[in-house]
Amino acid sequence: MGTAYRALVLCILLVAAMATAYAIGRFGPEFPKPTPLEGQLVSNQPPLAVGSGVSRFMWGDRTVDMITQAFLLFVTAVACIALLRPVRRR
Repeated sequence: MGTAYRALVLCILLVAAMATAYAIGRFGPEFPKPTPLEGQLVSNQPPLAVGSGVSRFMWGDRTVDMITQAFLLFVTAVACIALLRPVRRR
């Protein structure tokens, strides 16, 4: 791996560390949980019981959402680095 790619990885890690430090400094060690109003959820009619349950799960458990977003950002960065690597010909 060349020095440019090492510098790119180092910059990505530095930005991630700075964002984490800012979030911990701003919000504390626990991320604030949203408090949805009942009117914002899926309507609670019998045919839409599944939608209401899914909506309550997504609003009640934000850690799944945050872990998924972090994983997608990491995979995107790895894919970009893989796309930008030099092609070696024999």
